[in-house]
Amino acid sequence: MIHSHDRNRIFFRKQVFDGASRSIARIVLSFPVGLLLLFTLVNCGIGHNALGTFNGTGESSTDLLYLALLLSAPSSDSSGTNNTQIAGGREHSCYLSAAGTVRCWGLADRGQLGYGNTNNIGDDESPASAGDVNVGGTVTQIAAGAYHTCALLNTGSVRCWGENTLGQLGYGNTNNIGDDETPASAGDVNVGGMATQIVAGGRHSCVLLDTGSVRCWGGGLSGRLGYGNTNAIGDDETPASAGDVNVGGTVRRIAAGGFHTCVILDNGSVRCWGGGISGQLGYGNTNNIGDDETPASAGDVNVGGTVSQVAAGSSYTCAVLETGSVRCWGLGTFGRLGYGNTNIIGDDETPASAGDVNVGATVAQIAAGAAHTCVISGTGTVRCWGQGSSGQPGYGNSNDIGDDETPASAGDVNVGGTVTQIDAGDNHNCAIVDTGSVRCWGDGANGRLGYGNTNSIGDNPAEMPPADVNVVE
Repeated sequence: MIHSHDRNRIFFRKQVFDGASRSIARIVLSFPVGLLLLFTLVNCGIGHNALGTFNGTGESSTDLLYLALLLSAPSSDSSGTNNTQIAGGREHSCYLSAAGTVRCWGLADRGQLGYGNTNNIGDDESPASAGDVNVGGTVTQIAAGAYHTCALLNTGSVRCWGENTLGQLGYGNTNNIGDDETPASAGDVNVGGMATQIVAGGRHSCVLLDTGSVRCWGGGLSGRLGYGNTNAIGDDETPASAGDVNVGGTVRRIAAGGFHTCVILDNGSVRCWGGGISGQLGYGNTNNIGDDETPASAGDVNVGGTVSQVAAGSSYTCAVLETGSVRCWGLGTFGRLGYGNTNIIGDDETPASAGDVNVGATVAQIAAGAAHTCVISGTGTVRCWGQGSSGQPGYGNSNDIGDDETPASAGDVNVGGTVTQIDAGDNHNCAIVDTGSVRCWGDGANGRLGYGNTNSIGDNPAEMPPADVNVVE
């Protein structure tokens, strides 16, 4: 994601609060991509600070801002050029270019690729051959759900396409979009404000507004929308009509899983809601939250530290702490939590009690799939763990990792370059390397890897590192 026309520059905003007034100072740092930096701003005279929309705040005589290699919500640099991004859905992938255009490949049966048909792409042709998705504007963020895709435009508006059986597209109906029309034809989703982040879960979507509030729509099963009921939203009304989810604080970041949603508040704490059957909410029980109460009533998840990033997978959740360590909770099958066993965490204990996952590196970014997890280290290397049946971890075999060993023992995945961003689909991964190219591995069904075939990559050592996906001719 930190990968624009000038790949060696990172831009971020330091928010400064002084009573009723707020000023925003833009600080520009130049450094080689792949370094994880810690720096200090002296004599700011500020008690609270936030790094972008993700880092926690704290009290200090000096403001220590922890700058990661990248974080998975893209932004725009000072020229207005968008950073590149990759997004993985259940069986499809999408790429956001630096120019703000989108290309998608993989399964297309519900219009999730957005090309106005249901033809798979990437199974016998390259993604480049399909050209750009007609979104109808300049895109700054892309999110891929199970069978739908959403984009955030540079105007702060949102557009979605693909499966819409539960209103997850947000247009007040259940019509699929993208199967016989383009996303541009659908226009903007009425979210009731200016969005700064978009996420897509199993069959739901959420936005973070510039007010720090959250709005969600789609299937309401298990309370994943957070409105205190299990009603679908977006099938016969707009997300704007539902109003804000009562999270109980100002939100800095959102993550959407299969049946649950998590946020980071501006103080670096985490709150989760939706299905809790496997402890994925982290409250030490298996209760659903959001089906008959609000997320605010549940309070903070005891993660055991200030959280800078959260990722929600299928029945589990992982967080990166501001120290660069990782903690995971929820369903532990296949070793997806990374603790060297398959135990559930969060059903009768808190994530804090589990301690750090032994990744063997300081973590800058994390991605959660159906049953596997990948991280980027501060030096731009990748480590993955969890289910390995299709080579998802990328170690040249089909072994699970994390079920009886730690991720540290597996070492780095041979991606073939310094990685600047990664995302996980259900059973596959795609990464952007510092050359700007995209590389994918894992389950190749329906062309989701984009190599013009349906072969899995990563289960045989001869297949790693993966080749570049031909995204842009």
